[in-house]
Amino acid sequence: MLADIKHPAGRLVILDLRYCSGGDFFEAIDSASLFLSGGLPITVTEDSQGKRTIYRSLDDKRVTNKIPVLLIGPHTASAAEVFARALSYHDQGLLVSVKTRGKWSSQT
Repeated sequence: MLADIKHPAGRLVILDLRYCSGGDFFEAIDSASLFLSGGLPITVTEDSQGKRTIYRSLDDKRVTNKIPVLLIGPHTASAAEVFARALSYHDQGLLVSVKTRGKWSSQT
C-alpha cells in the first residue's frame, strides 16, 4: 500500500505521473528544481545544427529534502519523462514504473 511507504527521512511524497502525456519543457525544469540542488544538469537538447544546450536546475528553488516516489507508465511522456528521469538520475526520486512512451521530443 503506497500510504505505508517509509523512508529514513520520514514519509515520502508520491507523485502520480502515469497519465501525464505532455507538458511544458520549461515547467519540467522548474518542477525538478523543487527537488534538486541548484546547478545540477537536468537534460541536454541538440538543435538541427548539432548545437547542444545543457539545462540545469535553478538555484535556490529546492523546497523539500523528501525523496518523491514517481509513478510512471505507458502514458507518461514528454516533460513528465524529463522531470522523472532528472530526479531519478540524481538519486532524488524513486521510479515505480513500467516502460514509458519514450517519445520526448520538442519541435518548433
